[in-house]
Amino acid sequence: MKLADLQKLFEENARGLSDELSSYIEPAGTLSAKDAVHVYRNGHTVRLTEALGEIYEGCWRLLGDEEFFKAAEAYIAKYPSQSYNLADYGEHFAEFLADRFPGQPVASELAQFERKFAQLFHAKEETGCTAEEIATMDESCRLQFVSSMFIQEGSGAFYSIWQARANPDPPEINFDSPEMVVCCRSGTEILIQSISRAQCSILRSLMAGKTLAESLNLSNATAEEVKELFAYLAANKLILKLERG
Repeated sequence: MKLADLQKLFEENARGLSDELSSYIEPAGTLSAKDAVHVYRNGHTVRLTEALGEIYEGCWRLLGDEEFFKAAEAYIAKYPSQSYNLADYGEHFAEFLADRFPGQPVASELAQFERKFAQLFHAKEETGCTAEEIATMDESCRLQFVSSMFIQEGSGAFYSIWQARANPDPPEINFDSPEMVVCCRSGTEILIQSISRAQCSILRSLMAGKTLAESLNLSNATAEEVKELFAYLAANKLILKLERG
């Protein structure tokens, strides 16, 4: 029986023990099958909540204990675990928070960032172009980026909230201030760089397959913004390949 199917049985039998579920239970010691189910359900929920808390630490801090635990409980009921590895759990948490807190989009944006951040540790290591190679590109070039990189654009201050997640005395944050970042892995280190809206627009266009000329024209970026962006990409070898038109 699959883990998800067994978990579904436990959830469906929260108030009563069916014959089908009883057949899978081998109580330890003096526990009855009903007591064993109760212990398992409580322990399983706690473990899944802890798994969510480890990945979505910033969301936990943003929502507070009571609201985060309520959200976690509702999420666990809606999305049973599909894997034996708890590190895989929480794939749909960002979209779940978007539905649960429609007036607070920063919660979902923060969850998106934290999920991508956690996955970055397992991203494939690739060696990108050198600064000399990047210097040879022209406006007809299309760029491919390394897989150990992502950008996150938010309508609110998701990155500032994440930075303050473990701070017992966090600074005052304007939650409605839009933030954009590019995040990459360099060896065992994770680098996060704040970028402007124009720089974010360039990266999104390039990632969508547009040429350098098209991406620059769509962004309204200043020459200094373009220079800073490509200096960062070159320094961290984030451009995997140049395709000339």
